[in-house]
Amino acid sequence: MYSQPARYAAPTLGPRVCKRWGSTKSTPRKGRKGYLYGTTPTHPAPSPEEELRITRRRISKAERDERMDITIALTPVKTYMGGFTRPRDLRSSNWFPGGRYATLGKVYESPPESAYEPHTVYLLESRYPVKHGLGRVDCYDHVVGVCREGDFEAILRRYNSARAPRTELDAMDNARWPWGPQFKLQRTKWWGPGENPRDIIKEIFGEEGLLDSAYLDDTGRFEELKEDVEVDTDDSRQIRANVEDEKSNPNPQSVESSTLVASVASAPSSPNTFDTTALSNPPTGKAADSRQGSAIDKGLVEHLSNSDEVTATTMRRPEGKVPHEHSDEDGVLSHASGYVIPTPGEAPNLMSERRSRHHDKQTAAVAERVQQEGDYTDIDAHTRLRANKVPYEALERDGSVSHLSGFVPPTPEHQFGYSVGSSVDNHVQDAVQRQKRRTTAVILSEEMSERQRESDTIIGRDEGDAELNAGLDKAGGKFTDNQKRGIHTSAVVRASEVTHQPVEEDGMDDIDDLDDIDDYEVQRSIPPHIGGSLTKTKFPKHGKAPKARQASLVFNPPAPIPSETQAIRDKYLPTLAETPFWRPLLSLTLSTRPLALTLARLSRALPRGLPFYSSICNDDRKTHASYSARIQCMRIDRMEELTVQIAQLLAGARGGFIGIRFGIQEKGRGIGGEGLEAPLPKEKRTIKVGVGKWYRRAEEVKEAFREDAITRVGEVGVGLEDIGETFEISGLDDHGRRIDDKTGEVIPWPKSKPLETSEFTKEYRLHMKQLDSRTSRSVDDDTNMDIVQVWRNENEMRRARKLKRQELARSYKYEIASQLAQRHRSVTTP
Repeated sequence: MYSQPARYAAPTLGPRVCKRWGSTKSTPRKGRKGYLYGTTPTHPAPSPEEELRITRRRISKAERDERMDITIALTPVKTYMGGFTRPRDLRSSNWFPGGRYATLGKVYESPPESAYEPHTVYLLESRYPVKHGLGRVDCYDHVVGVCREGDFEAILRRYNSARAPRTELDAMDNARWPWGPQFKLQRTKWWGPGENPRDIIKEIFGEEGLLDSAYLDDTGRFEELKEDVEVDTDDSRQIRANVEDEKSNPNPQSVESSTLVASVASAPSSPNTFDTTALSNPPTGKAADSRQGSAIDKGLVEHLSNSDEVTATTMRRPEGKVPHEHSDEDGVLSHASGYVIPTPGEAPNLMSERRSRHHDKQTAAVAERVQQEGDYTDIDAHTRLRANKVPYEALERDGSVSHLSGFVPPTPEHQFGYSVGSSVDNHVQDAVQRQKRRTTAVILSEEMSERQRESDTIIGRDEGDAELNAGLDKAGGKFTDNQKRGIHTSAVVRASEVTHQPVEEDGMDDIDDLDDIDDYEVQRSIPPHIGGSLTKTKFPKHGKAPKARQASLVFNPPAPIPSETQAIRDKYLPTLAETPFWRPLLSLTLSTRPLALTLARLSRALPRGLPFYSSICNDDRKTHASYSARIQCMRIDRMEELTVQIAQLLAGARGGFIGIRFGIQEKGRGIGGEGLEAPLPKEKRTIKVGVGKWYRRAEEVKEAFREDAITRVGEVGVGLEDIGETFEISGLDDHGRRIDDKTGEVIPWPKSKPLETSEFTKEYRLHMKQLDSRTSRSVDDDTNMDIVQVWRNENEMRRARKLKRQELARSYKYEIASQLAQRHRSVTTP
C-alpha cells in the first residue's frame, strides 16, 4: 500500500480514517492524579541555589504544618451545613504509614531550631484613650503580638519609642494626652421651661426614676450644668428653653412663633397623655419621646384651628417645602408667601451667550497682554487666527532656541504658560493639554542622525533597520528657504526615539549609590535625547531585550511628617521612658513558637472568628464609659480560655495534640506512635502567666487562672502530681518586669539565645561585598575604556559571584537553608 502513488493512497486511507473518527472507544488514560503510566519524563536537575531554596521552603513548611494542626485542635468543629462539611485533615497525617507524603516518597525536613525555644504572647493596652474617626467613640487600644521570651522588655521599649510600628505610632499621635483637649460629654436639654425633669421621669418610669443623681441638684434644676447643655437649634420640633446661649435680641418676625411655642408648652396636656397606671411594663425612652411629641403636635393643631388667617399665613414652613400656589381671577399663578420660583425659560441671558462673551473677553485680554510686552508698530505683519500656528522651537547644542520656520514671534513658545495661538479658536483647557504634550524639546535632524550613527556603532542593526532609518532621514530632509512644506523634523524624531533606561546586562536597574537618586529621577523625567548626557547609560547586550522595570527599585523619599504631628511627638516622646504609653495587660509564655503563634492568632477574635467589636450592638458602641471596659474583658476572657484549653490538651485531654514537637529531632507526636507512651514532662506543659499590676482587677484574673489549673486542667490530668502547678503566675509593672506576688522582688527574664550566623555565611557576604565594590570601581574608573572590555570585566565578575554562590550552596545546603528559616515574620523583634 505504501508503494502506491499519492493519488491511489487517499482512497485507501479514507475508510480507515473515518472509522477512527466515528469510533466510540475512549482514549486510553495516560495516567492518574499524581502518577503517570509508562516512562516518567526526565526533568533537568535543579541548580544548587534552587535546591537550597527548596530545602528552605520544606523547613518552613514543617513548622507551618505543626501550627495548623494545633489550630485545628483549638478550633470548634463546624456544625452548620452538615451534609456539605467534614472534619479537616491533620497535616501530620500525610506522614503516617500509608499517608500521601509517605506514599509519594516526599523528602522530610526538620523545622528550624529557633522554633523550639520559649515565646511570649503579650496583650498591651494604651494608657490614655485614642481618638478615632467619625462614628467611633474614644476608646483604649490593644495590641496582640508574639516575641521571644527574653526580648519582652526590649519589645516594650520599642513600642514606647519613635521606632514603634506604624499603627501604634499613629495611636500615640491621636491619644488624649493629659495636656491636650479631653473628651467632653454633650448633654441636650429636653425639658421645657418651668418643668422639672425628675417629675417627668417619675411620671414615665414610676416612683423610682432611672436618672443619675449627678444630673440633678436638690431643687431638681440643672443650673450647674448650663455650660454642658447643648441645644439643638436645627430641630424644628424641639421645645426651646430659656438658656444663656440663645440670642439676646431675637428676630422680630419670630415673636409670634416663640409665643406660640411657649403657649403650647405651657398648655395643659390630655389626661391620658402620661398616664402609665394601666401599663404592666414601663415604656422605653423612644415610647416616651413619641408620646411627648404627639402631645405637642396635638396642642399645635388646636392652636392653629383657633388662630386667625394672618397667623396661619405668616408661620414658618418646614425646609424643603415648595410654597403653595393658586390661580387668581385672571388665571395667573401666584404664591401666598410672595416668593416666585423661577423657571428655566425665564433666565435673563442664555448660557451660550454668556459663554461666548466670556471667551471673547479672554481673547481680548491675551491680545492686550501681547501688545503690552513691546512696541511692534514697525512690524507690518499679521497673525492668522488659526489653531496651533505658534511656530515650533528647536533646542540647539549650546542651549539656545531657534525657530525652524524663520518667523520669530513676539513671545516665544517656551515663555508662555500655554500656547496663545492655539487658544484663539479653542478653549484654554484644551490648549494647556496640548502644550503639556509638546513639552518634549525638538532637536535638528543632523543631531538625530549623529546620535543614530553612534547607536549603530554600539548596537548592531540589521539591514531592515538601516533601510528604515534611511527612509526616515529622506522623508525628514532639511529645511531650506525655498523648500516646500514636508514632514517636520520633530515628527521624525518623535517617531524614531528609543528610550534607553539605565539597566545592567541582566536587565535589572543599576542604582548603586543612593546619593545619586536626584540625578536618577531627573533622567527618568527628561526625554532620552536630552537627558542621555546627564547620566551614564548602560545598553543591554545585542539580542537581549531589557527586562521590565521593577517598582521596588524606585526609591521614593519618605512622606514628610506634618508640623502638627511632629509638635505632638516632640512633646510626648521624652515622657515615654518614665511613663510608658503601652502597658502590658497580660503575658503568656509557652514552650514552643507554634504554640505561641496559635495562641496569638486565635486571641484576635472570638471562637468563630467574629471581631470583638462586632459582638456589641451599634448603640452600645457609642457609649464612652462601657465600650472600652467590655472590649477589655472580652480580650482577657478569650486569652484565658485559650490558655486553659492548651493546658488541657498538653495534659492529655482528647488524646492531646497530634503532630506537636518539642525539638528538631522529633518527627511529631503520633507519627509512628511517637510520644504516646508517656505524658509530657512538666517543663513542656508549664505556662508562665503575667498580669499587669496597674489593672484594678489583676487579683481576680490571677485567682481565675489558679482555680482553672486545679479544676478544669486537673480533671483531665489525672495521675499528674504537679497538675496544680500548670501556671506560674506573677505580676508585671509598666515596663514589663516580672514581680513576685509574695516577696515583691523582680524576677529577671531569661536571656534568649542569639540567632547564630555561621562562618560560611559571613564569608559569603564578605565575598559578595568585595565583588560588588570591584564592579562599582570598574564602572567609575574605566570610563575611557572600550565598552566591549567593560562588558567583559562585568561578565567575569558576575560569573565569579555565581560560582561562589553555587559552591557554598552545594557544600552547605542544609546549614544555609536552616539559617535562612530561623526567623518568622509573625514574631516581633526589638
